Amino acid sequence: MKIRRTLAALLLLGIHPAYACMPGQNFDVYFPPDSAAVSTSEVLRMANWMVDQRIKYPRQELFQINGRAEEREHNARSLAKARLQAVVSILKTQHFNQVPMDEHYGVYRSGDVENGRRVEISIVPACPNPCCPGVKSINAP
Repeated sequence: MKIRRTLAALLLLGIHPAYACMPGQNFDVYFPPDSAAVSTSEVLRMANWMVDQRIKYPRQELFQINGRAEEREHNARSLAKARLQAVVSILKTQHFNQVPMDEHYGVYRSGDVENGRRVEISIVPACPNPCCPGVKSINAP
């Protein structure tokens, strides 16, 4: 099972260029500097994404969530963990995850990314999805 999760995580990250079809779905929840509060606009954006994912991909195979902060933020590592917990709470309240969440948190070094104040959500939908054998399109009649 651990090997399967590792391979799925690598697929989410797009590490292997030989895979033409990548079923992973990614979403970032953004935060203001030095804050772990999820803004109303981000909650709304996240809710719309969750509804869209439920419609397109009713089942999940892998669920990974990463809380992030930028190193210049106050208590960056603790802040990254608090951001993670805030988003996990919303996801669980909405019963979005069907499989256990693989949770991580960490700090981006200055200059690594444009906006490291975020929680990164990645899911791999279970079949059917466009990458499954014999599936041409999720929305095909």
